[in-house]
Amino acid sequence: MTAQMRTGPAARDPQFRGIDPPALNQVIKQLQDAQNAIQGWLNAHRPPPGVSTAGHRQADQVAQWAADQLGMLSRRYNYAV
Repeated sequence: MTAQMRTGPAARDPQFRGIDPPALNQVIKQLQDAQNAIQGWLNAHRPPPGVSTAGHRQADQVAQWAADQLGMLSRRYNYAV
């Protein structure tokens, strides 16, 4: 994380190790947006019959991974605030 992005305790102490709630909240929002964008694109662009679905499946796995991470990140954020 660059110094310009640091907020809260991390902005004051470069040696800070812990959860920075505003920064974590920003990551959660970015991950939600990415997951929604991937899922939206996949829903709108199904592979045509006879074309390999390997890439589509891989992108769907990425969207699922992002969705799975949101629960854990949200719990960490809620513990930190």
